[in-house]
Amino acid sequence: MRRYFRPALIVGITLAGAWLLVAGVRFSVFDVARVSNESMLPFLKPGQIIVINKLRPCIKFPFTGLRFFCSPCETGRAYLFPHPLKPTQKLVKFAATPGAEATPPGLRRDIIWFTDGFQPAAPSRSGPASCYFEGSNREHSVDSRQFGAVPLENIDGKVVYPAISR
Repeated sequence: MRRYFRPALIVGITLAGAWLLVAGVRFSVFDVARVSNESMLPFLKPGQIIVINKLRPCIKFPFTGLRFFCSPCETGRAYLFPHPLKPTQKLVKFAATPGAEATPPGLRRDIIWFTDGFQPAAPSRSGPASCYFEGSNREHSVDSRQFGAVPLENIDGKVVYPAISR
């Protein structure tokens, strides 16, 4: 009985160490997500897998979510962040300069927003501690034009695969 205990203990410790390593990387360095709608067409298609670098724009402590050493967003790069009004929903959008393009007349805010029970916020200017985001498919995108700039601490990471930029 004793000769089987030692190999089982070694295997158990190895598996636990491997799980901790993978969990630490996933929760602090990289994550994987799937695109669910058409707001980023033609760059990202529904059902496409994306890889997120969670060290950008802020570094996070593993398992705690504490963020520090935040850097500004790179205009034209895609980022993942929670919807400011629906925190369980994640959004992927391009960092943009606010006011660079006017809201197109075809944007139907009455359908997008008033059916959800709240009115859109006026877009705010992004500063050094926040980023302004826009989707590439403007007709299907809910972005900073409706809810304003997103604080850097709320951004979950930068999309690194596929390498897209606008």
